[in-house]
Amino acid sequence: MSTRRRTENSAHLRFSVLLIVIINTLEVKISLIEPEKLYKTYLKEDSDLCKDCFRSQLKECEKFYENIMGQDLSLQSIMDVLPKMPSKRNIRWLTMQNTERVVCKYLGYRNQKKHLHHATVQKLRDELLHSRGPNAWQYCPIDDIESFLLQLKMYLNLKLETLWLYALTNIDLLLKPLLYDLNFPVPRTWHICGFTLIEDNAGQSLHYLYGENFFQKLEIAKQLLEACLQFSNGFSNYRLYITDLTADNIVYDVAKSKLYLIDLDTIFVVDSSKAEHFNSVHRYEYEICEGRIAITVSIVLKIQSI
Repeated sequence: MSTRRRTENSAHLRFSVLLIVIINTLEVKISLIEPEKLYKTYLKEDSDLCKDCFRSQLKECEKFYENIMGQDLSLQSIMDVLPKMPSKRNIRWLTMQNTERVVCKYLGYRNQKKHLHHATVQKLRDELLHSRGPNAWQYCPIDDIESFLLQLKMYLNLKLETLWLYALTNIDLLLKPLLYDLNFPVPRTWHICGFTLIEDNAGQSLHYLYGENFFQKLEIAKQLLEACLQFSNGFSNYRLYITDLTADNIVYDVAKSKLYLIDLDTIFVVDSSKAEHFNSVHRYEYEICEGRIAITVSIVLKIQSI
């Protein structure tokens, strides 16, 4: 490769990096200075997707967004937020006017919106049952998933369209409020506004706690084991298995000495009432590509009364 060509490629790379930084910085500026405007825009876009799904949320959510405080824009604030902007989730750490700190997670994926526009309950149901990816939450037995979702519907008082849309998009929107009320170690849900989940800023991820003393780490490990046991016991007849138990999905509040699990979107839910024996195996087979790749998940259940 000639020197001129290498120079051109290097210049192109520098320009691309600079452009990415500028675009992200502009998005950070909007989210820091005018978070209320940003999330009201998200809510309007979600409502345009399904007007009946989120109609009951509009008034309360708009009032809630008015209490979000903007932040001073500085180089440090931009550098703090930029690493927290993952591609699939739009997450902001914000402060309310009453000084409460919250996390706003926009969980709707832009590339889903086109084919979900004006979707009926039947279409959403078919999409959920027949187009499940390996990184989505799973339910066993899959043929009975509707009974599980209808129980969530009764608890959350949702329309059917909203129920199936949330189940298809991110199960956190359905499970988090219920599990918090059942005293599971998940952050408190403040509001759900369209595809935006607003919850407590419950602490720091485990990445920030690697330098803690041995006894602090021992307490974290103890609570993590207790959390896994509680999820395995589940609620009603449902057993919950977390498949993405990584350091960035676990937070710990040092002041409260309390651990929380913050990401349940790949959870595996099993209806233990379908087990035939005290110790039995539930088998769920999922084929990504017929004739090429097949994933089989087997879970041994020890049925326990809660």
